[in-house]
Amino acid sequence: MRHQTVWIVFWRWLCGWESKPRRPRSRYLLPEEWQRVKAVLDHQVVKVRIYFYILVLEGSRMSEARFMQWTHLDLTAGLWYKPMTKNGKAQTLVIGPYPEVSLLQARQKRDEAKAVLRDGSDPAAARKARKT
Repeated sequence: MRHQTVWIVFWRWLCGWESKPRRPRSRYLLPEEWQRVKAVLDHQVVKVRIYFYILVLEGSRMSEARFMQWTHLDLTAGLWYKPMTKNGKAQTLVIGPYPEVSLLQARQKRDEAKAVLRDGSDPAAARKARKT
């Protein structure tokens, strides 16, 4: 079968046939659309609701969500371990809420980290010192 595929690809190249150009995905779920989807999902069985939440909120593929097992989830750390993805590699995703940081706060943290580096000290040690 593989031999035939190679010949088909070679023949298309030789004859100048081109495959259809791939269009980038440009469709996103708008906030008002998400509210409508969420209203419908709230009346579904818990299993169905969680499946679609994972698809939409994590951006995972249907097969990845379908083959997810409880052993792949670490709910205390908020991690989802995918043993096999489409590209054949394992992947670990962070699930759960992301901290909301404004652009101004992010820039202030960046400036603080740059100042620590300029002083020649270790940023990780400075962060630990601030926490204690």
